[in-house]
Amino acid sequence: MQDTLVPIFGIVFSIGGPVLIVALVLANRHARNLKRQEAVARAAEAGRSVQEIREMLDALSTPPKNGKGKGWLRSGVIIAGGGAGVSLIGLILGDNDTLGAAAFLFVLGLSFVLAWYLADRKDLGSSA
Repeated sequence: MQDTLVPIFGIVFSIGGPVLIVALVLANRHARNLKRQEAVARAAEAGRSVQEIREMLDALSTPPKNGKGKGWLRSGVIIAGGGAGVSLIGLILGDNDTLGAAAFLFVLGLSFVLAWYLADRKDLGSSA
């Protein structure tokens, strides 16, 4: 019984997982478009001009700033910490096969930190 359940669940989740992700993205986009259309309809009913409605839509569509690239630093520290943790576990357990993956994660995290540092230096140079 268990020999047949593993392939069935593997097939269902390998096909159903990406389909579910695409469905969630499309549902989110549809809900966002509905909210935008309702906002335009309410603004038109309130007697707003076309220019005011365009400005409102531009304000709604611009993504918020991420605080000078702090996301790069946060991601880099988390990924590098994960790599250091995996290497520590590999060393404690005596499994040298995990050190390659740990080194990859650590270097990837450091590259994110380097990207944050270089972007911060570029911002400092352009504002001076």
